[in-house]
Amino acid sequence: MAQWIGRLKAKVWPNRRKKRKEYKVVLENMRLSKIHFIIDYHIRSIRRSVARPDLRCGPKDELRFKFDSTVKFIYTDETSDELQDRVLDSGWLPHAVIRIGIRRQLQQRIGMIHETSFEEGLSRKMEYVKALRSRPIAIETAVANEQHYEVGTGVFQACLGPRMKYSCCLYPKGSETLAQAEVAMLETYAEKAQLKDGQSILDLGYFDQDLCGWGSAALYFAEVFPNSTITAFSNSHTQKEYIDAQAKAKGLRNLTVITGDVVTYDFTPLSYDRVVSIELFEHMKNYELLMSKVSRALKSGGKLFVHIFAHCSMPYDFEGGWMTTHFFTGGTMPSADLLLYFQKDLTLEQQWWVNGKHYARTCEVCISFAISAYAIIPV
Repeated sequence: MAQWIGRLKAKVWPNRRKKRKEYKVVLENMRLSKIHFIIDYHIRSIRRSVARPDLRCGPKDELRFKFDSTVKFIYTDETSDELQDRVLDSGWLPHAVIRIGIRRQLQQRIGMIHETSFEEGLSRKMEYVKALRSRPIAIETAVANEQHYEVGTGVFQACLGPRMKYSCCLYPKGSETLAQAEVAMLETYAEKAQLKDGQSILDLGYFDQDLCGWGSAALYFAEVFPNSTITAFSNSHTQKEYIDAQAKAKGLRNLTVITGDVVTYDFTPLSYDRVVSIELFEHMKNYELLMSKVSRALKSGGKLFVHIFAHCSMPYDFEGGWMTTHFFTGGTMPSADLLLYFQKDLTLEQQWWVNGKHYARTCEVCISFAISAYAIIPV
């Protein structure tokens, strides 16, 4: 009956505005006040946590961040990028929420590189290859170096395995510890690069702490090939001191660390039987110039082994986003076939593909170590 009367009133007075009942107005105002209170509460709490990094949110705060949709305003329209970064660094956001943000960024990236056809994808790739040939060997080197070395050694010692391998490890059975996975991957380097005792081996690093930064590969090669001459190349005097100290502690006398910038450094021609590069090429741009530099340093019959992470089909530059700003400025995501377009001085002999799940597992183990050691990490 009430609905029928309402429809009758609407026909008799079609332009008459319906008057909201007083109790509904009061409830609506209460709801808006609650929303404003929640937003204000979180803004004040976040600013307090930024000022006091020792404070952390409790279970109720975590649930509110996870389920209260009004909180999204804090991170989009109502704060600056600088405050967002500080909030992330302060430890306020639960890891589940951060992972949601990461996955959304991954979806955005997938959308950006989506290929509507094979022809379109190949055309974009060839344009990218052409652009790389016109660039210097590397860009933004000073910024990228600062990003990789601004964190104290103690942080990495708490996160990484005993060999301080700062890149993908290998889990052939799936049940390996991080220490075992480190050795498993290092063993594959030696096998695939066809390393032999008595060779002269260059461990080519840059500002990536894996290869020459912490010396995981160079120290391993020096251990298992005692009659070889191992040269580790890095641009950090601090990391040189670390590797030298590790070599001395292990009694290794066949390892030498030299410092320099791979972009400008001139290696002695015809000096090495093997050059090994672990996750260096992702920081480079002009692979043709880099390959030419490496080929001059190799002896006749010498070989280059490259470990590089890659997208299955589409290469791209790291431009914009947290990864670019804080970790990978000037970086490159190669495609699996990218180096095939740069064979002027070196020719590809063999290629392998390692499932990305090994890298994912490595990262999960490292972050679990970091969380466990959070309160005691010296920085």
